[in-house]
Amino acid sequence: MPGLFRSKSLLFCSNAGCLKHNEEIYHHVQQLLQSKGKSGEIKLAWSLCMRSCAVGPNILVLPEGDIHSHMTIEKAEEIVNDLLKN
Repeated sequence: MPGLFRSKSLLFCSNAGCLKHNEEIYHHVQQLLQSKGKSGEIKLAWSLCMRSCAVGPNILVLPEGDIHSHMTIEKAEEIVNDLLKN
């Protein structure tokens, strides 16, 4: 995954506790980016466990390196909109 960690990316935790909710959030974000014509501007990928299961589902935002917990579709939309502004 060369360049993944330097570009705007969202990594979705795929551990069992997060995966159930992150699948829905991932697909929503994918559709949101497509509807805005911005599919190539933010990379989406799955990650291994982020070791924050108690506060999941979790998404890692790169290149900042921030883990966002208790993720919802609404929070994911805010993150996407912030990334698209910068």
